Amino acid sequence: MYMSESVDISTTKVLWKTYGDDRPDNYVDSKFLESLIVNADVGQRSYWSVVLGALFVANHLCLVMVLAGTAYLLHHQEEDVRPIRIFMAQGIAFCMGLVLHVVVECRTMKKALVSTLNVVLRAGILLGLTCLLSPVYATLTTSISPDTTVACICILLIVHMYLYDYSQATHPGKKPTLGASLGLASGMCASVLMATRMKDLYHVISIVRDCMYMICMNPIRVI
Repeated sequence: MYMSESVDISTTKVLWKTYGDDRPDNYVDSKFLESLIVNADVGQRSYWSVVLGALFVANHLCLVMVLAGTAYLLHHQEEDVRPIRIFMAQGIAFCMGLVLHVVVECRTMKKALVSTLNVVLRAGILLGLTCLLSPVYATLTTSISPDTTVACICILLIVHMYLYDYSQATHPGKKPTLGASLGLASGMCASVLMATRMKDLYHVISIVRDCMYMICMNPIRVI
């Protein structure tokens, strides 16, 4: 319908007219969005638990780098890195971890003695098996090129660092998952491949035992 331009049409704001005062159209009362829940699924974490988790991640990544660097120096037979020195460092780390384990976990003398004997027995069995299998480890990749072996080691270490269960710092009693088990297995496979490039059986034993201490027996996990 056609309307003349001379007609004056006025508009009135009626949104808050029932309140009897002049409120703007974008006015909201105190109950606006009071039932809105923000970040309902985000868990509450303390500052020190986050610091402990970050420390555990950094610690494990550094251990993997130390393991790779030790294998490199042993392969090139550097004078500063010898098997006897590695054995001494492993022994000191083992004793410190054992003492810490007894102090933290064991409440009675009998329990401390039994736990110490179990740990020493397991460590002795691992050392004996490593010595027995060292000739086999030394000849596993004799028919494979060094470049292929190094590439496999790098891939396995990356898989290990990706799948490793870093939640053990904040959840020590957590059962291992399939991914964590695969990550641990990939780390051990990488250490075996490192051992196959060594030129001496003592170097083979050193690098395998080094991997067991740094990956399987992480110091934060206290054996």
